[in-house]
Amino acid sequence: MNKTQLRERLTEIARNGNRLEADVARDWKKALPDYEDGTGWIADLMRGGCASGFVGKLVYTSDARKYYDKYYYEIEELISEIEEEIGEKVESLNKDGMDRKNFLAWLGYEETARRIAYKIGVEI
Repeated sequence: MNKTQLRERLTEIARNGNRLEADVARDWKKALPDYEDGTGWIADLMRGGCASGFVGKLVYTSDARKYYDKYYYEIEELISEIEEEIGEKVESLNKDGMDRKNFLAWLGYEETARRIAYKIGVEI
């Protein structure tokens, strides 16, 4: 898929997805000019995750907590889906004892990006 096609698919998700999907799709779309290959953004995110500081708006715990509050319903719905898929509480994945809202904001953002990539056919 070329950058133009990727931009179009991300625009469609930004318009028609839930609020969290729209936010992540807009971030990816904004980053397209920074990458020769339009899939570089998702590869970088999946490689380092939010913990690497890759997502500037989620670097600080206070900002991640606000992000969780803003997208509470979308993140909690996603968490329920993940728990159903893995058969255990997502909280058990928080091995470092990170602030709950921070952990869930990062997980929500990363998993939403992964699902968008899958939905539009981008391999990661």
